[in-house]
Amino acid sequence: MFFIWSTLALVLFVRKITIYQSFIQYIKTGNAEISDIKLLNLLSDCEEKLSIKTRVELSYNPLISSPMMIGFFRPRIVLPVGNMEDKELSYIFVHELIHYKQRDMFYKWLIQIVVCAHWFNPFVYLLEKEVNKSCELSCDEKIISVLDDKTKHEYGDTLISFMRSNNLYKSSLASVTLTEGAEQLKERLNAIMNFKKKTKWRSCTNIYLYSRWVYIMK
Repeated sequence: MFFIWSTLALVLFVRKITIYQSFIQYIKTGNAEISDIKLLNLLSDCEEKLSIKTRVELSYNPLISSPMMIGFFRPRIVLPVGNMEDKELSYIFVHELIHYKQRDMFYKWLIQIVVCAHWFNPFVYLLEKEVNKSCELSCDEKIISVLDDKTKHEYGDTLISFMRSNNLYKSSLASVTLTEGAEQLKERLNAIMNFKKKTKWRSCTNIYLYSRWVYIMK
């Protein structure tokens, strides 16, 4: 039994690493550095507001349809090609920078390791879903806590606009994207329009309960 468990866990982990490397190579083939001073200054302003000292790189990529952040040690925000207003870009930058500041990419990788180790446990997949959802809701919460009703709608519209076109790699382990699936987006929009600080804690409670079930059934 131990041999079967460890072999499958290793195979699953190697597969995820392979997907990660494939994704990075895919993105690199289309990345084009952004040298527009206006955009770089806008990003710098957002970094300053969030007290982020690390330099975050910025690039365009015609191969994606939704903004994303990639890289652990050299973070990079990758934008799809297209015309975006300053306010829309500001929402994008703040969203991705909050993910970076909260180390959400690290937590997403951590839960993947847990999934590989507990591949036989159905509750671990619920835990994975809840962690991903919690990362997004927590990020949205920090943004909308300082927005009025009008700008909440604008932020919601920004999410919807990027959801309309599907991104092949939007759920990749290597990145944190602005949008996820349609079901999760619907829940996020409801949370935005009916903002309550309890949302985050409800999600954290769910994560704790799923974690207990994973532990009990291991």
